[in-house]
Amino acid sequence: VPSIVLDSLNDGDQFLLEPEENNKNYIYKVSDICTLPGSRFENLRHKINRFYKNHAGRLNLQDLDLSEGSTQAIIKSSLSDWLAETANSDSVYSESQIIDRQMAYSKDLGTNTLGIFIDGRLQAFCIYHDLPQEDYIIGNHIKCNYHFRYIFDYIFYALAHQVSKNGIKYINGEQDLGIESIRQHKQEMRPDHFLKTYTVKPKHSTTQFESQS
Repeated sequence: VPSIVLDSLNDGDQFLLEPEENNKNYIYKVSDICTLPGSRFENLRHKINRFYKNHAGRLNLQDLDLSEGSTQAIIKSSLSDWLAETANSDSVYSESQIIDRQMAYSKDLGTNTLGIFIDGRLQAFCIYHDLPQEDYIIGNHIKCNYHFRYIFDYIFYALAHQVSKNGIKYINGEQDLGIESIRQHKQEMRPDHFLKTYTVKPKHSTTQFESQS
């Protein structure tokens, strides 16, 4: 359960709370990602500046409509190309199937998509959607052609600028699922705080309760 639910568990003597480190959500402050202030963001600032310097004049950011057949064709073709170039093809293929389903139900899901085009070709996209909290969004998928160094960092930076126009203050970057490479990258993006989750278990077994009744 998320940490906000813990307040409703009034009787701490009845429950054991075990933090789920692999399932905590990384929460990023939009204003920080937009401005990259101070030494804490020095490394990320360097990556984004380096990417922009290498590709300025060739970059084009576009809002994409996932419900349009032409957009779906471009995304599927791009994912197929990127899949052929990655060593971890199984995980990419699995995620591409999830993205296929999101495209099929994009109108019902209310998703938004930001794409990066370089020399007229899609090289990265981010699928995200609004949350009930008016100043939050959640990033569902960021897929990139990693031939372009630091492109992941740049699209995350571009996403922050995009959503800031609508008054969004925080991006939920979801969990790292215990995958070390994902954890390292999410930490390098400098989260503002975490939405922690816990496993809640009764301190006493069912048989103990039954014997007391």
